[in-house]
Amino acid sequence: MRTYHVPLYLSGHLHARIVLQEEGLTELVTEYLLSYPTSYSMLDLTDDSITYVPRRVNVDAWARASGQRDPVLLRFSQWQEDELRQYSYDNVDYMSERNPIKHWERNMAADFFYAAMRSYWDGTIAEKRQELKAMSGYSPFFRCAKGFSYGWWLKDLIENASPLLAGFRLEN
Repeated sequence: MRTYHVPLYLSGHLHARIVLQEEGLTELVTEYLLSYPTSYSMLDLTDDSITYVPRRVNVDAWARASGQRDPVLLRFSQWQEDELRQYSYDNVDYMSERNPIKHWERNMAADFFYAAMRSYWDGTIAEKRQELKAMSGYSPFFRCAKGFSYGWWLKDLIENASPLLAGFRLEN
C-alpha cells in the first residue's frame, strides 16, 4: 500500500473505532453501529483530500419526527448514557469479585470506567488522558480489572489513543 501511496485503509468492525498512522498510511477501523453510542463514519473524498468525521445517529429526533411513542426511543441518547453508566458499575462489581477492592472504591472505579469509555466514544480520550489518570477511581479500577481484558485494553487505550479518533483530514 505504501508503494502505491494508498493514503487510507478502511476496515471494520471491531466493536470499537481505531485510527492508526504509520509512514504515511492511515488505518481507520470503523465503529460498530449497535454499540454505544449509535454512530457511523462519514467520509468525504475529493481529489485533494479525505475527511473523516464520526457521527452519532440522532435516534431521539427520528423518534419524534416519525411519531414514535416508545419512551426509550424518544429519550434514546439519555437511555444509552444510563446503560453505559450501569454497564460500568456492573463490570466493576463483576471484576471486583475476583480482585476485591473496598466497597467505597467501587463507585469511584465505576465512575472512572464510565468517564474513560465515554471519552473514548466521544473521540476525546487522547486529550483527556491526564484528567482520566488523575481521577480517584483510576487506581481502584486497574486493581480490580487485573487479569480482565478491560484492564489491559483500557490502559493501552488511555496511553496510546489517537487524537484522530475525533476525526481527521488527509491531504493528497
